[in-house]
Amino acid sequence: MYKLVPILLFAYGFAVTTEDIYDNSYALIIGINEYENTMNLNYATNDAQSIQSLLVDGFGFKEENTILLLNEYATKDGILTSLMQILDQAEENDRVIIYFAGHCETYRLPSGGDMGYIVPADGNLNNLYLSSIPLKSIYDMAYMSYAKHILYLFDAAFGGLMLNTRGLKMEFNPEYLMKITNEKSKQIITAGGRGDYVQERAEWGHSAFARSLLKGLGDEMADDNKDGLITTTELGAYIRNSVAFDTDGMQTPHSGRVGTDIGEFIFILEEVDDSIKEKLLDDYSEMTNIRVDSLVELFKINSDKIKELNEKELEEFLTNITTRYDISSIEENKISLQTDENIYDDSWALIIGINKYTNAPPLKYAVNDANAIKQILINNFSFPKKNIRILTDKEATLSTIRRELEDIATKSNENDRVIIYFAGHGKTLILPNGMEIGYLIPVDGDINFPYSTGLAMDNISTISMLSKSKHMLFLMDACYSGLMAEGSRGLDKTEDEEGYINTVSNLSARQIITAGGAKQEAMEADEWRHSAFTHNLLKALDDWAADSDSDGFITAGELGEYLRKTVTDDTRGKQTPEVGRFRYSDSGEFVFTRNP
Repeated sequence: MYKLVPILLFAYGFAVTTEDIYDNSYALIIGINEYENTMNLNYATNDAQSIQSLLVDGFGFKEENTILLLNEYATKDGILTSLMQILDQAEENDRVIIYFAGHCETYRLPSGGDMGYIVPADGNLNNLYLSSIPLKSIYDMAYMSYAKHILYLFDAAFGGLMLNTRGLKMEFNPEYLMKITNEKSKQIITAGGRGDYVQERAEWGHSAFARSLLKGLGDEMADDNKDGLITTTELGAYIRNSVAFDTDGMQTPHSGRVGTDIGEFIFILEEVDDSIKEKLLDDYSEMTNIRVDSLVELFKINSDKIKELNEKELEEFLTNITTRYDISSIEENKISLQTDENIYDDSWALIIGINKYTNAPPLKYAVNDANAIKQILINNFSFPKKNIRILTDKEATLSTIRRELEDIATKSNENDRVIIYFAGHGKTLILPNGMEIGYLIPVDGDINFPYSTGLAMDNISTISMLSKSKHMLFLMDACYSGLMAEGSRGLDKTEDEEGYINTVSNLSARQIITAGGAKQEAMEADEWRHSAFTHNLLKALDDWAADSDSDGFITAGELGEYLRKTVTDDTRGKQTPEVGRFRYSDSGEFVFTRNP
């Protein structure tokens, strides 16, 4: 059986360092601006140098274990020789990064398949086979390495990746983390697929891909569940959303696995207190995984408060959990769970309502709906007026909505909550492969051209990842599908109501409730002077009708179930709200607390 204390430490970043996972870290970093036989690039060398600095300064890569090849040094022979050198050095508990910023090319095979090539400084697009390096050769060389984890970061767009998307389902538990760090892996993230245009801009000083990579790791934006660890799966998801947002959908990064290994390349964001780690591992290293779930939850919710214990209190705490598996009075006092009075430090809201569209049918009550939501948040739930931004009609342009979304995402902090409310038109675009993408239509949008004039749910998903806030709730009074969301995936309520609220209020959440699906119409009526969705939303919160168990709290899950029933009833089945979470949301719950 696994040893429990090290698992707990690792699972929640309580005392874990890079050395706990890897013995050594190696990197080959390539950037080519100046080509002999094809057009030059502007920022590839700057991107490569920035990536090297980030790895050395922030993630424990020793400079002597990195090779930087720029411009004329990045020939075909130079790249292959350095690649073999790096892969040959790495041993069984090491990690390797291969970063390439330059041209890549896709060769269309007669059979209809693709073969991808990276183009070295001396490469020739007219003779790829002899002058460039096929991806297959790079993959084959990786199979010759003993390295535990290999990560390819290709700032280029091409096909022929031969990727496998198989992997373990992301979970927040020790067994999952032990599995992904012990299993081998070969993973890849590319800037785009065949036909994508890889963008670099002077305003960034980088390519879109490198900019997102630097933000994802350097600014910790890719740490989706805020656990102090970034897995390659998290990084790939962040880069995909961020690049698609920055390039208005013209470039969509791809990620996956080479082969069938299911491990994860890990980045540790923060080195923590070694004294606590040594104490735990020295004195309690033989503790096994009896009652893992309850202890994991204890560490997860209270890790910061556990760190505040002095040496004597820590000793008593550890003795209790290793011998009796309960919590003594000292821990009950020092490690108190949150109550309804301190669930959040601050509350923020962006509220949008559009009646008068430029290129879409007008609505009657969307602005009234938006104003009513603003008032109930202020009057019933103590949202500060200064933290609420409302956009109505001509104010709600695409550029303004995007700017305000980013503003509220960056201003909100780790123990805050954020509501995004939209009342207006929605549209679903169905792609040739059957995939659905949902769009919100701004006042200057054209409902017939949502791709170029609307706000894609991909962008909303990116905003939810940019925010440090604990809880975000998106209330969309519009009908569309392609939510970029999954089922509820929340925690089941138990008889311990107080314990449930304490748990879900401490876990992160990104939740969404929409007025209906793609083929439905969001109804509004004179008798309500609201839409069906907002009419019932106001009843749920003002009359406290959604508090199904009368505990004084309304969770987003309760609110969604209430709206599904009441809106369906009021519209006689013509409109049924949809409820879910954004991908990679934790299982927390946005909470409304009833004022005394």
